[in-house]
Amino acid sequence: GPLVAEVRAPGRVVPDETRLTDVSLQVEGWIRDLRVNQTGQDVRKGQVLFTLYSPTLYAAQVELLTAVAHNPELAEASRNRLRLWGLSASQIVDIEASGKPIEEVPILAPTGGRVFDKMAVAGMAVMPGERLYRLAPLDPIWVEADIYEADTPWIKIGQQATVSLSAVPGRTWTGPITFLQPSVDPTTRTRKARVALQNPDLSLLPGMLAVLLIEAQAGEGLALPEEAVVYTGQRRLVYLDLGDDRLAPREVQLGRRTKGGWEL
Repeated sequence: GPLVAEVRAPGRVVPDETRLTDVSLQVEGWIRDLRVNQTGQDVRKGQVLFTLYSPTLYAAQVELLTAVAHNPELAEASRNRLRLWGLSASQIVDIEASGKPIEEVPILAPTGGRVFDKMAVAGMAVMPGERLYRLAPLDPIWVEADIYEADTPWIKIGQQATVSLSAVPGRTWTGPITFLQPSVDPTTRTRKARVALQNPDLSLLPGMLAVLLIEAQAGEGLALPEEAVVYTGQRRLVYLDLGDDRLAPREVQLGRRTKGGWEL
């Protein structure tokens, strides 16, 4: 009949790498009012992370206001400079409307997510390109599992996988396999597989241990139920029913493990 392979693999919940965002600045300055001050804190897109005192930014604002008042042809170049240095369009509009430069410029979160790494400290001097935060949303999220070498022929990208966690008993998640490591780890003899899951209620948290279950169709064949096989050292036996209450042992060579048994 049809052979169905059942592959179980240990895994762990990790952030979606494609959505990681590092927060850094394009100008030097000093952090004044640190608003997002804890690792693990959730932030919204556009939320103020901290305020920055930067002589460079201050001078650029003065240049913009001077250009708006006396040389409108140069005003757009001044606006572009401030945009390139990280100010939002609404912040630039506010500067022009007030007619005054902002001494402590609010630095806004470029995206929403959770703070996984925080280097920013109140009062610290910062340089262009220095990483101050690393942000990542938790929805969607990934589960990465280690598939044993012998099970890798069953696994294909696009297959549906079921994920369960001991931390959330009685609940499962289903999603497609989106990535298979192109090589086998020479130490663990495993191949990494990744499943992308929706996580709207944030039940799945990075670091949680998970179990990945994959069922794969393996064509037609002859299969034995698990309980029919007797293990005697290096030999694998089944008992043949000869009739008249007689049984005869037969040594067998087992093939691939299937759901509930073995391929013969």
